[in-house]
Amino acid sequence: LSENLPPAAQKWLVSGAVANENLSAEVINASGVDGAGNNVSRMIETAGIKVERVESGEALEGKCVVVTPEVERKKLGVTWLIGQLGCRWRKGEAIRVVLGKDYAVWWKGD
Repeated sequence: LSENLPPAAQKWLVSGAVANENLSAEVINASGVDGAGNNVSRMIETAGIKVERVESGEALEGKCVVVTPEVERKKLGVTWLIGQLGCRWRKGEAIRVVLGKDYAVWWKGD
């Protein structure tokens, strides 16, 4: 897990099984709302998935997409991400969570 996750917070991990998968992800905040990417990164780390980095991206339509290699699609951590965030899945090279404009609306409760 990231060095940003305090050692005391590790007891709050959602699932040891997810942590044991040793997954790492990137978060791309393309929602247009400051802080959304960091919020999601904390949630992901609490589940036991290391967040390598959080970046901003150009505003993207839709809620969110979890991008993973095909072989990781059925892993517990990936399934958890898709379910928790209500994201679509798309095949890609690495695990990435891309937040779109509709995520900001959902997150803020508008």
